[in-house]
Amino acid sequence: MSEARKGVLAIVAASAIWGVSSLYYKALDQIPPLEMLSHRTVWSMVLLRAGAAGAGAGGRGPGAPRPPARVAHPHYVFPLLAVAIGYFALGERFSRVQGLAIGLAATAVLVLAVGLGTPPWTALILASSFAAYGLVKGRVRVGPVVSVFIETLLIAPLALVFLGGAQAGAWTDLNGRQGGFFGHDLGTSLLLVIAGPLTGLPLMLFSYAARRIAYGTLGLIQYLNPTLQFAIAVLAFGEPFTVWHAIAFPLIWCGLALYSVDGWRRR
Repeated sequence: MSEARKGVLAIVAASAIWGVSSLYYKALDQIPPLEMLSHRTVWSMVLLRAGAAGAGAGGRGPGAPRPPARVAHPHYVFPLLAVAIGYFALGERFSRVQGLAIGLAATAVLVLAVGLGTPPWTALILASSFAAYGLVKGRVRVGPVVSVFIETLLIAPLALVFLGGAQAGAWTDLNGRQGGFFGHDLGTSLLLVIAGPLTGLPLMLFSYAARRIAYGTLGLIQYLNPTLQFAIAVLAFGEPFTVWHAIAFPLIWCGLALYSVDGWRRR
């Protein structure tokens, strides 16, 4: 199997995990956001520490390169930013068919922005930060397990301090909710521990893919993520499906199909 094909499979798997993760977070919606983030960080670090130790000398990578029924969700915007970064920063060029595919995806996002009337500033900020993260990950000469472990290691002290205070009842979240849920019952505690692999695994897959496929390709495939999240939002949580979504989603998937078929044909 070629390195590019491995990269495609990796980003498809990462996007699928992110896409269905809303089911997991819905089961823990009583956990304050900062406490949830802290658990994700700490348990990811524990998981990745074991993985980094197992990687040993092989940790260096090879040289090859909540439900979202709102347009402000950054994963609608990130794929287009990834395409722009690939074009302007990395010198990637697209065929006419791929250009048409990108245009369809951009039109879909514009339809959602205008139709739903949601200012996309938060989405642009979050998507820009993640796009910059992906650009850096594509240049780092360290394997995905080690690189993501280092990331969690850097912020783990803050997470541990916050969790210690939450467990001791020293502070509440911005809405005045008391934290410290770990240890209250076995089910909740196990779900919090699962936050480790659910957070770390897709980041490792993303890192793996970022070094093996074009950044524009990586971005467009990630439309799988918000599509899965939107489907869960509508089918499982009863959120509304508007006419604007009915217009935008076929455009996105037609664009992705065109881009993929053209890429396979060119190979």
